[in-house]
Amino acid sequence: MKVNKEVRKISSEFHKQGYSLYLVGGYVRNSLMNLTSTDLDITSNMPVEEVIKLCDNLGAKCKSINRRLGSIQITYNNTTLEYTQFRKESYSSNKEHTPNQVDFVEDIATDVLRRDFTINSIYYDIHKSQIVDLVGGVKDIARRSLRTPRDPYETLSDDGLRILRGIRFANTYGLKISRKTYKCMQIYSPLLRSISKERILSELEKIVVSDLSYNISSPTFVSMLNDCNVYKYIFGLTNENRLPKISRKLEKSIYTLPSQCRLIGLLVAIIISIVREDIPHNQLSYIIETTLGIDGLKASRNTISIVEKLSLIISNLNHDKDITNASINYLTMSDNERLIVESFVTKQGKSRLDNTIKFVKANNLPLSIHQLDISAQEIIDLNIDSKYVSKILSTLYNQVLNMSVPNNKIHLGKLAIDINNTFKKTKGDRT
Repeated sequence: MKVNKEVRKISSEFHKQGYSLYLVGGYVRNSLMNLTSTDLDITSNMPVEEVIKLCDNLGAKCKSINRRLGSIQITYNNTTLEYTQFRKESYSSNKEHTPNQVDFVEDIATDVLRRDFTINSIYYDIHKSQIVDLVGGVKDIARRSLRTPRDPYETLSDDGLRILRGIRFANTYGLKISRKTYKCMQIYSPLLRSISKERILSELEKIVVSDLSYNISSPTFVSMLNDCNVYKYIFGLTNENRLPKISRKLEKSIYTLPSQCRLIGLLVAIIISIVREDIPHNQLSYIIETTLGIDGLKASRNTISIVEKLSLIISNLNHDKDITNASINYLTMSDNERLIVESFVTKQGKSRLDNTIKFVKANNLPLSIHQLDISAQEIIDLNIDSKYVSKILSTLYNQVLNMSVPNNKIHLGKLAIDINNTFKKTKGDRT
């Protein structure tokens, strides 16, 4: 296994102190798979305080990551490593991602049992240039299998996030999850309730592009998310009738999207799967907000806004509702957003979109309020109260789209005055 001179120098210093230093995790796993890896995780039974002194003597810099877990970052010349002392972990009954008790130990045999999967539990003795594999990780790599180092009922019950990590690893490396492990992932999906939304969102971001890392030809992450029923616990869904199950057709559409569209695409597919029918805009907004907002995934406001926009357009196109507005919104979108719409609309919806776009272009309809042949200031100059201008512009725009009035300053001005008079009467304006 290729190990650079900085890592070997640190290992040599450990050896002088009577300790063996090991590479573990992603670097060892990927090296055995003939894949690249930039993660350099090292471990031994040397206490962190002694490691810091050793690094000081070498001229290496140390930065604390989590002292309670015995983890520090070491920077030596241009090489950055993460050191973790051998440990045993205990988790509380709420099964959060972080152990509530850590005991430092002397041996690998104990340390290996805290790890998530056998492929991540292979150690490499740097001084001896020797693999140390106590749980069959090397064999699992050879047979493309994903298993846990302990009984999966124990390993997965400790940390619900391992369910999502398992899906990610299987799709990144083209592995088949062992039957017992997969069954346990399905059983323990309720543990995701206890995992922070930040960690869940981070895993989802990795999962949706996992098959692209090493060009895995047959991704299965959507089917796995379906099988493990994770959506209920990730999004805080309580209505059993609204639990999503992404269809095979939507699943295939997600896989056709480029990496930068995948997460939004997955979220839109989930919303489509929850809704399943045409519903009013305000109800759709409510479902998206509760699913992706503060009570659900806690996604960013920008993400929620994009998902709502795309979901509404797709719903309108598929259900033959407000097609002109939907098509114009489509025309003003980014290329990536258009890809998502095109992937999720039905054949009938696509036909409606194509026909309406031809109509919009043929009639030179405005793509936004700003393309109206009258401005806000010009409306105010017609002695119209500024408090009505925004609503009047919106009404004018919809009237132009419906071909009820031409996009002409004179016609729009006359209609603006009529609308203003209507507003004044409705509001009981006595001015």
